Amino acid sequence: MNVLITGGYGFIGSHVAEEFFKEGHRIFIIDNLSTGNPKNIKFKHTFYNLDISDKECKDIFESNHFDIVIHLAAQINVPFSFENPCEDSISNVVGLTNILQLSAYYKIKKFVFSSSAAVYGSNKNIPLKENEQPDPLSPYGISKATGEYYCSKWSELYGISTLCFRFSNVYGPRQGIQGEGGVVSIFIEKAVKGIAIEIFGDGNQTRDFIYVRDLSSALYKAVTNNMQGIYNLSTNTEVSINELLNTIIDIIPIKEVIYKAEREGDIKNSSLDNTKLLHDLNWKPAYSFQNGLKKTYDWYVNYNEKTAGDNIRLNTTRPSIDKKTLIIIENLLLFALTCFMTIASQNSMNFSFLDYKVIYIILSGAVYGLKYALISAFLSCALSIYLFIDKGLAITYIFSDTGKLLQLSSYILMALVFGYIIDIKTNQIQDKDMELNSLKKRNNFLDLVHGETLKVQNELYDQIISSENSYGKVHSILTKLNNLNPEEVLIDSVSVLEGIMNTDRISIYTFNDSIATLSAKSNTKDFLIPKIIRIAEREDIKNVLDTHDVYINRIWDPFLPVMTAPIISKKNVIGVACIHKLPFENISLHKQNLFKTIVNLISYSYENACKCSEKTQHMYINYMATANQENYLIKHSAE
Repeated sequence: MNVLITGGYGFIGSHVAEEFFKEGHRIFIIDNLSTGNPKNIKFKHTFYNLDISDKECKDIFESNHFDIVIHLAAQINVPFSFENPCEDSISNVVGLTNILQLSAYYKIKKFVFSSSAAVYGSNKNIPLKENEQPDPLSPYGISKATGEYYCSKWSELYGISTLCFRFSNVYGPRQGIQGEGGVVSIFIEKAVKGIAIEIFGDGNQTRDFIYVRDLSSALYKAVTNNMQGIYNLSTNTEVSINELLNTIIDIIPIKEVIYKAEREGDIKNSSLDNTKLLHDLNWKPAYSFQNGLKKTYDWYVNYNEKTAGDNIRLNTTRPSIDKKTLIIIENLLLFALTCFMTIASQNSMNFSFLDYKVIYIILSGAVYGLKYALISAFLSCALSIYLFIDKGLAITYIFSDTGKLLQLSSYILMALVFGYIIDIKTNQIQDKDMELNSLKKRNNFLDLVHGETLKVQNELYDQIISSENSYGKVHSILTKLNNLNPEEVLIDSVSVLEGIMNTDRISIYTFNDSIATLSAKSNTKDFLIPKIIRIAEREDIKNVLDTHDVYINRIWDPFLPVMTAPIISKKNVIGVACIHKLPFENISLHKQNLFKTIVNLISYSYENACKCSEKTQHMYINYMATANQENYLIKHSAE
């Protein structure tokens, strides 16, 4: 199957992808890399760097034929959902509806949604069953409950099969990397680094912890068993935060524990009843909490040892200056140069007619825009006032003199007009650049989709051409059956079956009342079979006549063929094709379906040949009758 996993580079997503890949499915991943880590996936897959709310997701669905969509991409931080409820809903509601709508439109067989225990809120009916009324306490819980409702309604409106899992607290390897930390990974990380562990509340609050490999295993089995609806995915146990702390202490010493006030939206006790899942799926967790915690710790230590070298870098570069500071420095230097040139021109008759302050304002506006043009204008006014005072003019005279005021006003007006024009042009250029970048991004994305599509197409083509038992090979060999003689069709069919099924023991019988007559067989020297048999004496033929399907010699009767398939014409069984010898390892469902397909094509070719033969014979009879009649008329007319 083609399986699309949103958030496939994340903690849970990478384990689910790994589970499906191990079972031979093709994996496609959509991830915006906000929390996902590409290093989590080490096997062959197709990746799209995209947000789940992006309209370009449509191109991905259109170019790939997905069978299953597993929606794991989400904003999972409860405190963040309080601080940024709009961003939380964009990811968890808008993103979901986009992927859900595309899944319905493109006829996805199964849509899996990752919900959360947060939908139950502070319900005290522990352990919580699926029929409890959702009452979330946080925007995160609200968005997950809304997602479940969307899945339910989309199933009703569009007939898409949806499966919602309410995850309890998931932990395991790869958690805590790129911002997806849960309480287990946070505690282990702080313990390893020797940092004090903070507990919000008294530590007696409980959680239902499930190891991530148990989760991915249950999810895979549920999808392949065609389940739908809402299920708790948990261990149905309560572990307090203090118990978690003590279990970690058994593995690694902890420096210090600090208890703080409870956080808003945190649930006191949580445990999910998994009875429904255990009953419908015949599944149970394979990892105990202690074993899962030990494996998580081992992974964390191993991961840090591998990445330690990557994290140690010598800072040999000079501190960089931000753009705003650099502009201010450049503007001050330019003003200093203006001051120098202006004062110098006062003592020179050759350059006294030049106003360097105007040049300074124009340059500032052209390079930096309106804001810095106005700053340049005010600095130029300040410089002019200083020069007037230096010449002995009183400050009151300067502001009462019309000429002086006009000169100062002209600097500001020039800055406004010139800076405004430059800003408009700059904004237009920026808009065009943004549009160009958007088109480039779109083009690059379509190139990626097109390249992946061609890659898949070429892979399938190579499989068809090079596969030993491919249907492409079947098609090329069956061109031999393009014959108008029924007897020759059956003879050619023997060689076709020999080549496809890799055997030299093929026979074809045709029926005449209660007798089956040998019409064609392999030319192997020691292959001796009767030319005529009674149908009532052959168990395989009687079975084929009753079922119109392939018979498999499962009891290994030495007097019966390994496989017998019906040759059908006009919905009636008119003969059988038999395989008398086949290696045990080749007796599979694939071989059975392949044999059935080939014999169906043989039946089609044989029926066409019979029709053609009958038509030719009928035309010959009509021709002879017409010729005889003409000869009779000629003879009698002559008399």
